[in-house]
Amino acid sequence: MKNNFNQNKQRGSAAALKSIFLLFFVILAFSILYGQSDILNKLEKIRIPGLEDLLRKKPAINTDLSDAVTEVPFLDDFNPRYFTSLTVLPRGSNGEFILKSPGLYEEKLASYCLHAGTYGPSEGDGYLYAPLKGSQADIISNILRRAYRHPEISQNDIQLLIWAIQAHANIKEMSPEMQATASVLLTKKEIFNINGGALGLIPEELMQMALEKLPDQLRSVMEAEARIRALLSGMQGTYEDIEQIAVLVGDHALGEGSRQVPASRWSYHPEGFFIRFFASHYQETQVQIYRPELFQVQKDPQGRIASIDDGNGNRIEIEYDNSIKPLAIIGEPGLKGHAFRSVYFVNREILFSKLAVNSAFKWENTGYTLTGVPTGKGKNSTGLNRFTGLAQRCQLALDHKKQIEILDKQFTPKGNLEEIMDLSHVAIGLKEVIDNSSDSPDWAGDHIGLVKKAWQYNVCSREGGINTPTPTSTPTPTPTPTPTSTPTPAPTPIPAHTPTYDPSACTAVPLNTLKQILGLSPIPTTRPDCQAIKDEIRFQKAMQDAYANKQILEHAQKYKYTKEQYEMEVYKNATGKDPVSADDGAYMGFDIKSGEIVYPDYDENGNIRRDGNGRIMWSSSDNAKTICMIKMILKYGGEIGAIIYDAAQKHEGWHKNQWKLDSDKLKTLNGLSASEVGAYQISIDALSTALDNLKCPK
Repeated sequence: MKNNFNQNKQRGSAAALKSIFLLFFVILAFSILYGQSDILNKLEKIRIPGLEDLLRKKPAINTDLSDAVTEVPFLDDFNPRYFTSLTVLPRGSNGEFILKSPGLYEEKLASYCLHAGTYGPSEGDGYLYAPLKGSQADIISNILRRAYRHPEISQNDIQLLIWAIQAHANIKEMSPEMQATASVLLTKKEIFNINGGALGLIPEELMQMALEKLPDQLRSVMEAEARIRALLSGMQGTYEDIEQIAVLVGDHALGEGSRQVPASRWSYHPEGFFIRFFASHYQETQVQIYRPELFQVQKDPQGRIASIDDGNGNRIEIEYDNSIKPLAIIGEPGLKGHAFRSVYFVNREILFSKLAVNSAFKWENTGYTLTGVPTGKGKNSTGLNRFTGLAQRCQLALDHKKQIEILDKQFTPKGNLEEIMDLSHVAIGLKEVIDNSSDSPDWAGDHIGLVKKAWQYNVCSREGGINTPTPTSTPTPTPTPTPTSTPTPAPTPIPAHTPTYDPSACTAVPLNTLKQILGLSPIPTTRPDCQAIKDEIRFQKAMQDAYANKQILEHAQKYKYTKEQYEMEVYKNATGKDPVSADDGAYMGFDIKSGEIVYPDYDENGNIRRDGNGRIMWSSSDNAKTICMIKMILKYGGEIGAIIYDAAQKHEGWHKNQWKLDSDKLKTLNGLSASEVGAYQISIDALSTALDNLKCPK
C-alpha cells in the first residue's frame, strides 16, 4: 500500500523556495566581495541555522555491535531440531512472551529497520542480542509495544513513523495519515518531545558542505535521514520512495569493525534464557529461544560426571577407565585428564506416526575428558596414548573459561564455575568420541545437546537467570549397569519470578556494521488461521445442538441405544458424515470407567485405530497424549493447534468434573446428553475468547 506525503505541500515548497532565495543572496554577496573561487571556503565560517543542530543531534538509536556483549560461542553447534511456537505461551499486556515453562521456542516476528541508510539483511547474515539504546529508545520501544494492541495499523505505517523519529522529522508537518498513526502509537508528551527535537529542511548544497568531512558510513546515514525528512515533511513521496533511501541493496564489503562469526550464534538474555536471530529481510526476523530445564546430573565417587538425564528417556551414561591413571597437566594443578571406559547414549524420539522410537549406542575404550578450571599456565603440548590432542583441549578449555568470564562481567556471578567447566569438557570429549568412530549413529551428534542444555541451566544459575525446576521422571531401566554415582546438588533456582521475552526492549545487531540494526515487535508475521477456529466453533455448535436435540435423545432411549450408538447418531446428525470413516472431532475423549481423559490410538501409518465395529480405540498414555498434540499442530499449525488442543482439554475436563460429582449419571443417555451440552459450551467459549485475543474479524 502506497502512502503519499503531500501534507502542507505548499508550505513546504514555500519554505524550500525561501531557503533557495536566501542561499542565492548569500552566494551573490560572496561572489561580489570575494570572487567565485572563495565562496565555499567563506560559507564554512558562517553559522548556518539548522546545521549545527543537526551535527549535535544524538542518534535516536545508537545501539551497535559493541553492545552485543553476551554472545556464547560455545553453543555454535547447538542446533535443536524441534521448537514450539512462541505464540503458545501466555502474553503480557504489551504482547511480551511469558516463558512460563522451560523449553525451545521460535517464531517469525515483525521487525523494523532502525538504521536508515544501511544495507538490509540477507540470507546467512549473523545477528546478536543487544539492548535498545539511544535518545529515542524508550519512544521507539513504546511504539513497538503499542502496535501489538493495534493490529489495524500496518507494518509499513509503523516503519514510517520510526524512520520519521530517526530522521528528526516534525510530526506536525507530516501527512494526515501519518499524524493519525502517531496519535495512536504515541502519547501527547512523546509527540511534544519529538517535535521539540525536529529539524527543518536544510538546502542540499549546505547539507553536503556540512557532511563532506564526515566518515563515509556516518555521512550515508545522515544523508539518508535528511532525504527522508524532506519526503516526510510535506513533499511528495511513497513508502517505496523512502524505503529505497533507508534500505540499501546491492553488493558491499564488510563495514569497519565487523566480525565474522557463525550466523547461528546464541546470546544470553539477562532474563535467564538463550536467544538467537535469523533475518533475511528487514521486515521479518525469526527468533529462537531456549529456556533451560533442570537436568539430572550425577557424578561418580571421584567427582566426575557419570550421567546426564532429561527425565524424558534421553540420557548419557559414562564409565571411566580407572586402570589408566588420571593425567596431571604441568602448571595446571586443577586440571586433569580422565579416560573413558564406555560411553552409552539412549535417545528417545516421539513421532506422530508411532508411539516412540528408542535408540541406543555404546562406545568402549575410546576418548577422554578433562575436569577442573584451567589457569592458562599449562606446559604440556602433547598427550600420550588416550590423551591425544591435549594441547588443543587445554586451549579450548581456556577459551571457554574466558567466555564465562566475559558473561561474568555483565552480571553478578554466583555458583560453581567448575561444574560449568566440567560439562563443557564432557561435551568436547563426547564429540571427539563420535567423530572418531566410523559407525556412530546419525543422531549421536544431536544427542550431545543434552550436555549443552545442562550447561545452559548452570550458566543461567550462575549469571542470575531465573529457572524453576521441572519435575523429572525416573529414567527407564536399561540392560547395561548404571555407574556407581552420587547425585550432584542442582543449582538453587531463584523463586517468585518467571522470565519474559519482550521483543520491543531489545535489538538484533548485525555482525556486519554496514547492515540494518533490527527492532522487533511481539507481532508474528505468520498471521493466525482465524478461519480454522471459526470452522471448529461451527462444528462444535452443531454437535452441541445435536446433543441438545430431544428428538434424537428420545429416539435413542426408545430403541435402547448404547452410549456409543447414541454418540454416533449425534455425530451423523451434526455433520452428515459416517462416523466410522471420519476423524472429525477425534482429538480426545473421556473414559467414564476410569474417569480419565483419553486420546486416539494410532497405528504405524498414523491412522486412528478402530475396532471391528468402527469405534475409535483410545489410550490414556503420555505417548498418546503427545501424539495427539503433535497431530493437531501438524494439522493446524503451532498457534492454532495449541488453541484447539487447549479447548478440547477444557471440554474433557468438564466431563471429568461431572464424573467426580456423579459417575453413574454419565452412564445414562440423559446424563451424557446434558454433560456434552455443557462441555461443548466450555470449549466454544474458549475458542471464542481465542478469536478475540487474536483480533480475528467477526
